[in-house]
Amino acid sequence: MKKITTKLENIKIFIFFLWREFALILSEKHKSDSKLGNLLTFLVVFIFFIIYIPHTFILNEDFNLASAFEVDPGSIISSINDLFNFPIYNMMNGYHTKYYGWTHASISFICLIPVKIISYITDYKNPFATIFTIRLVFFSIGLAMVLFFNRILCNLSGGKHYFLNFLLTILLLSSSMHHIFYFIHPESTGALFVFLSILCLLEYLNSERQMTFFLGVISMSLASLSKQPFFIACLPILFCFIYWMKKKSSLSWLSFLKTDFFAKTTKQIFILSLFTFVLVHPYAFIKLKDFLTFQYQLGINFYSKDVSYFQSICNWLVCIKYNFLMFLSLLSLAFVIPYSFYKHIKTNEKHYFLAGMNGASAIICFLFVAYGNRTVVYDNYLLPSYLFLFLNIFCLGYYILIFFRGRHRFVFSILASIFLLFSIYKFGKETIHDSIIRLNYKESIAFKSYNYIKGIIKPGDKIAHDQLVAIPQEFKSASCHFWAGCGTDFIEEFNPNYVIFDPNFSYIKPGPTKETQRLNKYVQDHKMILIGKISSDMPVSLSVSIYKKK
Repeated sequence: MKKITTKLENIKIFIFFLWREFALILSEKHKSDSKLGNLLTFLVVFIFFIIYIPHTFILNEDFNLASAFEVDPGSIISSINDLFNFPIYNMMNGYHTKYYGWTHASISFICLIPVKIISYITDYKNPFATIFTIRLVFFSIGLAMVLFFNRILCNLSGGKHYFLNFLLTILLLSSSMHHIFYFIHPESTGALFVFLSILCLLEYLNSERQMTFFLGVISMSLASLSKQPFFIACLPILFCFIYWMKKKSSLSWLSFLKTDFFAKTTKQIFILSLFTFVLVHPYAFIKLKDFLTFQYQLGINFYSKDVSYFQSICNWLVCIKYNFLMFLSLLSLAFVIPYSFYKHIKTNEKHYFLAGMNGASAIICFLFVAYGNRTVVYDNYLLPSYLFLFLNIFCLGYYILIFFRGRHRFVFSILASIFLLFSIYKFGKETIHDSIIRLNYKESIAFKSYNYIKGIIKPGDKIAHDQLVAIPQEFKSASCHFWAGCGTDFIEEFNPNYVIFDPNFSYIKPGPTKETQRLNKYVQDHKMILIGKISSDMPVSLSVSIYKKK
């Protein structure tokens, strides 16, 4: 008993020092912490609030409405809520959390505990409080991610060029990645902890405090548990820590790898990573076979032997080409990476090595995505690579800036500011446009079908539907989703008297999905009558047909 008490005390002390280290890193003073620097940081927060806080107050009426309007975010919201089902805190309770997003789900779960307790005590059964809290947590993660990015820029620039840092930060929150700040998905959580890992690395290079390294390892673990590609994103950061330990020892790589220090460090990394994994997803170990099965299923869903690795790389290059800023940053790596490593070898300065590793990290992440995902080419999957490409814009600007002197440097600063302002204007228009459309969600098919069903469905009625249709929670037991049974022959057993769907609904491949075809067959076989249509032009032109049995 005494040993257990001692171990618990040691864990408490360790957590205290970790928390203190986290506070030290965030409170580190820079020259940019002037009145103007603080004002620009406040302005970043203000702009972020103006654009994204309204999104936390919408689509909170019903879990099914959230899922119909945005499939993945709605599913993730339901998966987080399912963590409170028995067995408690089992990531395998919900659909999405079976596969990924465990760090985000874990943070949301902790924040939801007081909400669930109050709801239980007061017998409050409306889902608004739960969904709103999940959206608010997601908003907070996005804001923290942006502030960490800004902190990295301040750290790298030594407090100089804070106006350019401000513009680059605004560009991040208004870029083509803006959807990650309201479209609930684990990418922003992964990005948050990648940026925290980089902050820990920068601090470690200056202080060499062991607790900074430990915090970095935990941050990398949390990033990796957000989504699998972030594990790859964290490997170069971990290598930077190890590289600087080796450099400090003045030993060759072979001699360093044989030292007791390296063996001890490896053990510490393993223990901290495993401990973090167990805390975030304990049922991955309790139900190891199920966990591995879900990971295998996720892998084969995106991998195809019909698409060669080279063809996949070409497909992803075409995808990134449409994001001109990231594409330019990717092309610039042909200069940044060799120049950075050359200057590091010549001068032994840390920032050149970091710039080179940052560029290499962007390429490694890109190649990993191209290898593992050959079927769904969508730039959201490139986010781990985009994080480093954004930082590369800073590195490229820095190199050009130090190349010029005097008046030429001033001219470049003006031109760089104009280019960033133009980019902010271009992406900002898209961000505001998409934001307004989303805030106008009551004009969507999801909301219109939600209200329609509330008005016409009576006790005894049964509905089969596709993913565009939102079923009110009170009618859930009388409904059957085409991805949850009614897209198969089970529909005959369910025997719905209403079928509400888009007869031409397609997903990834052209033409109606096999589930949609099964709904069409049921409608034809039972000679159901078309009694109406629900249409919407938001966000694109869509319509669902309403069929009823005679």
